[in-house]
Amino acid sequence: MSSQGAQAVHRAIQLLKLFGTRQDEWTLIELTETTHLNKTTVFRLLAALESEGLVERTDQNNYQLGPEMIALGGWAMENNDLVRVTEPMLKELVGRVNERTTLEQPILNGDGSWSMLGLLAIRSNHRITVSQIYGTRLPIHATSTGKAYIAHLPKDQQRAVLESSTINTITDQTIVSIDQLLAEFDLIRERGYALALGELEDGLFATGTPLFNHRGEPIAAISMEGPTSRVDETRLHELAQELMLTAADISARLGWRRS
Repeated sequence: MSSQGAQAVHRAIQLLKLFGTRQDEWTLIELTETTHLNKTTVFRLLAALESEGLVERTDQNNYQLGPEMIALGGWAMENNDLVRVTEPMLKELVGRVNERTTLEQPILNGDGSWSMLGLLAIRSNHRITVSQIYGTRLPIHATSTGKAYIAHLPKDQQRAVLESSTINTITDQTIVSIDQLLAEFDLIRERGYALALGELEDGLFATGTPLFNHRGEPIAAISMEGPTSRVDETRLHELAQELMLTAADISARLGWRRS
């Protein structure tokens, strides 16, 4: 492939990665301004992507991901060992405790910040539950999964992840002090799980614990969550014990061995 062809591929991928990172729909002008590319170049790339079904036009003539992109994502999910190993075990966990669980993985955003990417969600049977769209990027500092993941990184990496990310206020309970988060990571690492007490969404309590690969490195995290009308802190700590048992089983299937 020529250098010009490689550049076109790189730019097309750059465009695709914008969808869902900040917003689901984009105008041509917004994409041009965000990528700092020539308007004609962006239009030509979008036309090529549209012809392959990777993007499509909305009724407002904006651009969104197309059906072929959704199909590719589905195939990727089916072939993801992490999802394949985790899903049946999370279903079994939900069957025991009847609270919603998720599988989330850290992902590096285009601007160098970090988020937790939702890969899987198993709903409970309760009428009042929580919904989440697969592929949603969640703020890493305000989620139980994000905190559980970062807490099990080396100390220098913990601060680097936080400093590169947008640590903003989401609710009145969101922790935005890096030093306070680092201090909490010590407790999380000691007990094995994190809590998010209304930090991502008012009225939502969650607990999260990491998953490890064969080298003992954290690669993802699972969570269990529920509305405060049903799940108080005492119940949350009980759920955390169940969650850690499941996480240990999943990690073992991924090759992790307890030291």
